[in-house]
Amino acid sequence: MQIKIVRKSVKNLILKIRPNGEIEVTAPKKLNENYIRDFILRKTPWIEKKLKEIEKRKTKEISYLNGEKIFYLGKEYNFFVEKNGKNYVEKRDSENKVILFTKFPDDFEMKKEIVNSWYREEGKKVFVPVVENYLNLTGKKINKLTIKTLKSNWGSCNYKKGYINLNSEMMKKDIKFIEYVILHEIAHLEHPDHSRKFYGYIEKFMPDWKERKKL
Repeated sequence: MQIKIVRKSVKNLILKIRPNGEIEVTAPKKLNENYIRDFILRKTPWIEKKLKEIEKRKTKEISYLNGEKIFYLGKEYNFFVEKNGKNYVEKRDSENKVILFTKFPDDFEMKKEIVNSWYREEGKKVFVPVVENYLNLTGKKINKLTIKTLKSNWGSCNYKKGYINLNSEMMKKDIKFIEYVILHEIAHLEHPDHSRKFYGYIEKFMPDWKERKKL
């Protein structure tokens, strides 16, 4: 576990874990190194917990080759590529298949973008009704909902502007997990931090949120 220590004109020690897993401790310029080391040791269990959460957020990258496994709402499908005059993705539940039809069957980046675009479009169909449901339940309003392909966080909320961003990679996860993440971001409109009140607010609308978070 590598930890970057930065000396700055600050009064207190500040520990940050970035979305990519990088750990940084900002320390006062003249603070004793032993004190910093003890601080890191005390925080180690918390750091390890957060790193596991970040690792869990990462979804397995595939090579977009015939016979690979791909996920949709928590269900595993067999992935296939077929050459075609148009670029699109088709999910066949009866055959347990997801088929990518493309002009570029050998172009990894193109195949990746077509599949990601499909997940974003599917995300609009799945996420929007869930967002509307929990906005109605909580009595909250937002000004903008964005669905993007993100590398790390499942979602984010700008409570000042009323913007919510959701990661289309969630389309690979169970719907109960998706509902938890959406309520989590909506809850930030009421409580911008991760305090007890924040999680108490979530529990009021979703008593089983802890189980959902593990999915």
